[in-house]
Amino acid sequence: MSQSSTDQPNLQPEEIRQKDYTLTIFFICASIVMLVAGGVGFFATSRLLNLPKAESCPKVFWPLASASVRLYCAQLATQKHTVSGWVEAINMVEVLPEDHPMRSEVERNVKAWVREILDQGETLFQSGKIDQALELVNQVPNQILAYELVKEQKAVWQSIWQEAESKEKQIEHYIDTRNWSQAFREAAQLTSVQNQYWSTVKYEESLNQIQLARSESSKLESAYALVETGDVESLLEAMAEAKKINPTSSAYQEAKQLIDLANNNLLKMIQTKVESRDWEGLQELLSKIPEEVELSENIEDWRQLVAAGTMADEGTVAGIEEAIALAEVIESKSPVYYEAQKLINRWELESENVETLGEARKIAQKGSIEDLSKAIEEAKLISAFHPRYQEAQTEISQWNRQIQIIEDQPILEQAEKLSRGVTVNAWLEAITQASLIRANRPLYPRAQNLILENHNKIETTQDQPILTQAIRLAEQENWTGAIAKAQEIPSGRALSQQAQEKISLWQQQLNAQDNLLEANRLAASNRVSDLNKAIQLASQIPSYTSVAAASQESIEAWSNQLLTKAQETADYDLTEAINIASLIPRGTSAYNSARTYVEIWRKKQSQSPLSFPEYQEN
Repeated sequence: MSQSSTDQPNLQPEEIRQKDYTLTIFFICASIVMLVAGGVGFFATSRLLNLPKAESCPKVFWPLASASVRLYCAQLATQKHTVSGWVEAINMVEVLPEDHPMRSEVERNVKAWVREILDQGETLFQSGKIDQALELVNQVPNQILAYELVKEQKAVWQSIWQEAESKEKQIEHYIDTRNWSQAFREAAQLTSVQNQYWSTVKYEESLNQIQLARSESSKLESAYALVETGDVESLLEAMAEAKKINPTSSAYQEAKQLIDLANNNLLKMIQTKVESRDWEGLQELLSKIPEEVELSENIEDWRQLVAAGTMADEGTVAGIEEAIALAEVIESKSPVYYEAQKLINRWELESENVETLGEARKIAQKGSIEDLSKAIEEAKLISAFHPRYQEAQTEISQWNRQIQIIEDQPILEQAEKLSRGVTVNAWLEAITQASLIRANRPLYPRAQNLILENHNKIETTQDQPILTQAIRLAEQENWTGAIAKAQEIPSGRALSQQAQEKISLWQQQLNAQDNLLEANRLAASNRVSDLNKAIQLASQIPSYTSVAAASQESIEAWSNQLLTKAQETADYDLTEAINIASLIPRGTSAYNSARTYVEIWRKKQSQSPLSFPEYQEN
C-alpha cells in the first residue's frame, strides 16, 4: 500500500480541480452531439416511413424531402387542374437525379402533366388566342425531357397559324385587286385550316369582308364613271357615293382618293371659269355645291370673286376700281386669296389699257376703211404683256375682217352679176372675177361657191347634148349604144353622176335582154330541167325593163309545157308527174290546174300498194 502510494505523483488540490472540470466539459459536449445526431436520424427515419398530410406539404423542408414525398405532394398540386399547379408539380420532382430509382415514375407523371398544360393551350389556340396559348405553355420548364412535347406543339400551332395568316393575306390581295372569284376560293380554304377559330370565325369574317368589298367596289366603280363624265352634278354624286364607304372597309382609302380627285376636278373647273372670266358660269357652278363638300367653306370667297370679276368686265375704269376693292376683301388665309391677288394685279394693269381700247372701239364704230385702220393702230398700242392684249387682238382681227369684206364685196357683186348671164363667156368672166378674192379672206368661201356654180353651168352646157343623145338611143332600146354614148361624159363633171345613173339603168335593160335570150335557148330543148331553169331565169327579169312583158308571156308558155309533160308522165309514173307539176310557178294560169292534178295523182298513189320515192329534179 505504502509503495503504491509512493509511485503515484503527488497532485496538488488545484490540479485535481482543473482535471475534473475538463472531463465534465467533454462529457457535456459528447452528450449534445449524441442528442443532435439521434434527433436528426429519428426525424429522417420518421419522414421516410410516414408521408405528410396534404395540408403539411407547404411545410415540408424540401432539401431533405424524399422522392416519395415530392411525388406525393406533386400529385396533390396537380389536383388543382391549373397550369401553376402542374408547373409546381414538375418543379417538385424534376430535382431528382437521373439515376434515382423513382425516375421513370417521375418522367411518366411529368409527361402527363405537360400534356394537361398542352391541352389547355390547345383550347386557347382553337379559340384564336395563340399568343395566350404560347405564353401558357412557355411556363413549362425548358430543361425537362418532356419539354420536347412543348416544342413540337408550339411548332404545330405556329405552322397552322402562319398558314392561315398567309391565306388571309392572299384574300386581302385578291380583294385589293378585285379578283372576287379567287378571293372566295381562298376564303373557302380557311375551312380546312386545323383551327376552329380560323375555320369558322375568320372564315365568316372573310366572306363578309369580300361581299362588302365587292359591293363597295361596285359603288366606287360607278362613282369613278361619274367622275369621268366631268360635269358638276356627276362629280357631286360621285363624292356622295364615295362618302357612303365605311371607314373600316378595305375600299375606304380608295374612296378618300376618289373624293380628293372629285374635289380637285371641281377646283379645276372653278379655276377654268376664273381664267376665262366666265363669272356667270362660275356663279352657276358655285350654286350647285352643297355644304358637305370640302370646297363649300370657301364658297363665299369665290362668290366675292365673281362679284369683283363682273364689275371688272364692265370695261370701265370705275368698274375695275370697284373690282379691285371687292377682291381685296378676301383674307390671306383663304385658299381663294391667291387667285384674288392674281386678278387684282391683272386689273391694275388693265386699268391702264381700258381707255385705250375704249377709244379704239369708238373710232371703229364709224365703219369706214380709214376709221377701222385708225382703230387698229390705236389697239396695237396695248403691248403683249398686258392683260387686255388678247382682247385687243380679237378686236383687231374683227376690224381687219370688216376691212377685207368692204374691199372684196364689190368684186363679189360683179362676179355674181356676170354669173347671171346665159353664155359660157359670161360664166368664164364670173369665174375670173371671183378668183380675185384670195384665200383666208372672209368672202373667199362665197367666191369659191360662185366659181363652182359657174363651172357646173359650163360643164352642163357642154355635156347636155351628149346625155340627150344617149337618152334618145335608149328610147330606141339601143342599150349598148346609149351606154357607150353616156360614157363619153368624164367623171367629176356636172352631169357625170346623172350619166352614171342612166348607164346603170340601161345596163339592167341590157342584162334583162340577155337573160331572156338565154331562157329561150334553154326552153328550146323542151326538157323538164331546162324548162324549169328557163322559168327561174326569166323570173329574175325586173318588171320595169322593156322585156318584162315578154318574159311573163314566156313563163306562161313554159308552165303550160310543164303541165302537158306532167299529164303525159302520169300515165306511167305518178311520182315523177307530181314532181314535174310542182315546178310550175305560182301566179301562172297553169298553176291551179297543176295543183288539181297533183291532188288526184296523190290519191291514186295512196290507193296503190306500191310506194315510190319522191322524184328530185336535177
